[in-house]
Amino acid sequence: MSCRNNGYLAYEGLIWACRKVYLLYKGFLSE
Repeated sequence: MSCRNNGYLAYEGLIWACRKVYLLYKGFLSE
């Protein structure tokens, strides 16, 4: 696996984590 591929996967993981936190935060505020 190339370094470029690893960077892409890390970037995808970061976006996924941010989205999950955002959804949790939004759900927390709406309650």
